[in-house]
Amino acid sequence: MNKLKYLALSKHIPIISDEALALIKEIIIANKYQTLLELGTAIGYSSIMLSETVKYLETIERNEVYYQEALKQIELYHKEKVITARLGDALTITPYKEGYDVIFIDAAKAQYLNFFKRYQNYLNENGVIITDNLNFHDLKLELVSKQTKKLIKKIATYRQFLINNEKFTTTFINKGDGLSISKRKVKE
Repeated sequence: MNKLKYLALSKHIPIISDEALALIKEIIIANKYQTLLELGTAIGYSSIMLSETVKYLETIERNEVYYQEALKQIELYHKEKVITARLGDALTITPYKEGYDVIFIDAAKAQYLNFFKRYQNYLNENGVIITDNLNFHDLKLELVSKQTKKLIKKIATYRQFLINNEKFTTTFINKGDGLSISKRKVKE
C-alpha cells in the first residue's frame, strides 16, 4: 500500500490523510457497516484501504485518467470482488444499490452541498454521511486567489447547511483536513 500512497503523492494526487482514514475505519468497524458509496475515487487509495472494512464499496470518479489508474490499482490489490469503480459524474450517475451504510464525500468541494442533497436518500437507516476536507488546509480568505475564496465560501455554506440541517445531526472533527460525520436524526 505504501507504493500506492507514494504514487499518489509523487503525482500530486490528493489522497485521504492517515488520521482521517483511521477514523473512518473505526466508525465502520464499530457500527458493523457493510456497504459504502464513495464520491471521488482519484487513483483508488481510499477505496482500497476502506475495502478492508466493508463487504461492498462502490466508488465514482469523473476523471477518466484517474479512473483507469484506479481500475489498475484495484486489480493489482485484488479488490475487484469488493470494489465496484464507476466512471461518471456523481451528480448525474445512479448508484447500483438503493442504500448504503456509509456515504463518503471526497469529490469536488464546490459540489459538497449538491452531493449531500442528492445522496442523503441513499443512506441506510443507521448510516452516516462522511465528508472530508472541510478545513480546506486552514487557508485564510485574505491570502488566497478569487477562485479559491469562492471555494472556501462554498465549503463554509456547506458547513452551515450541516449545522442547520433538521434531518441530520453532524459532528465536526479536526482530523486530517477536517471531517464531518452526519447521522439521520431518529424520528420520535
